[in-house]
Amino acid sequence: MHRLLLALLCALVVSGCSAATPPPAPSSTPPAPTTLTSTTASPPPATPPPDYDHAVPERTRKTAQGFPVNTCVPEKYDSRVLSLTTSDGLHLPAIDLGSGDRGILLDHESGYYICSWLDTAEKLAAKGYHVLVFEYRGHGAAPKTASPDLDDFDKDTGAALTELHRRGAKSVLLGGASCGGSSAARLAAQEPHLVGLLILSSPSTCGGDSVAAIRTVTKPAFFAVEPDDYSGNMIGEVRKLYEASGAPADRKHLEILPGGTHGTDMLRDPATKDRLEKLIFDFVDACFTP
Repeated sequence: MHRLLLALLCALVVSGCSAATPPPAPSSTPPAPTTLTSTTASPPPATPPPDYDHAVPERTRKTAQGFPVNTCVPEKYDSRVLSLTTSDGLHLPAIDLGSGDRGILLDHESGYYICSWLDTAEKLAAKGYHVLVFEYRGHGAAPKTASPDLDDFDKDTGAALTELHRRGAKSVLLGGASCGGSSAARLAAQEPHLVGLLILSSPSTCGGDSVAAIRTVTKPAFFAVEPDDYSGNMIGEVRKLYEASGAPADRKHLEILPGGTHGTDMLRDPATKDRLEKLIFDFVDACFTP
């Protein structure tokens, strides 16, 4: 799926793409978190979804309660696994971390899995936020569909956002990486209780026009990208979103980190992890501060 994203970028960038050597494939199997601690969470629904064909059967297991989940998810999270239902009737694996009315929804990259954001989600939950992560259709333990189904990502993000509100979130920060961030930007334009938008390495167009949507988003926004990501093409895409953002100039920030790492891989790269994580946590805290 990284090749499709590269093709999308080639279509968007005027020069430099055809001659550039594509970067290595994004890591679609981020390591399981190793530094996580337990937090309280509301119980998941008691009834698992009906059986369906999984996008990647070899990456699918079921919890003791019968909920499908990606094999990258440690068993200690099984009691927090739930199933979302999209507007077109698909069932998506999700993990509900933390509790309370300060909600955070984190969308993973196309070609990645639910564990993409899991370490960050747990740390945010430990700080007192109510965090939901999920798996897009066509990925991991989610339903098998016509791959990669980018045009339907907003249905999946919408189902996750609805569930986060149902579980008590009254104000919400939307975040995403790559195409997940593109979807987050479009949903942010429709969310009346938005407090902030977090974007990592996201194209301006992936599954829809995020530039037009983000112009209407006036809440604080944080963008991060590395200059060599996708042979240097991604930085221009993120700049488009940053420049189009409707947030006041003093309420939006573009962080350009060194290197060519993509999306949430920046949060696993020793060269960028600590700085980016601190910037994200400070941004989230500021968004939820009255």
